[in-house]
Amino acid sequence: RTRKWTRDESRLEEKCRQSGVMYTPPESNENEQDQNKRRSRLAEECRMEQSKRRRIKNADAQKKKRKSETPAEKKRRNEQNAQNMKEQRESETPEKRQVRKEQNAQRM
Repeated sequence: RTRKWTRDESRLEEKCRQSGVMYTPPESNENEQDQNKRRSRLAEECRMEQSKRRRIKNADAQKKKRKSETPAEKKRRNEQNAQNMKEQRESETPEKRQVRKEQNAQRM
């Protein structure tokens, strides 16, 4: 095992530790193909965990921001959201509109 291999392995282990993903060490007889599969699987799990944490952090920040907004800011935000939805629906094709209405009916 080379210095580069050890460095890559320790980076992956550190990334897993930071993400809270359980690191699985290589087996003694692991071939290169299995090594690549294991490393890519662990890296993907770490990315997913990090993005999940980022989404939670951003959602919490939005909640905190909305709690502290004034009624005028809230009104402005709601008007902007309504305008965006109006523009989005105006640019919709009839097929997309039909699909959206069917999905809304299923939710109800």
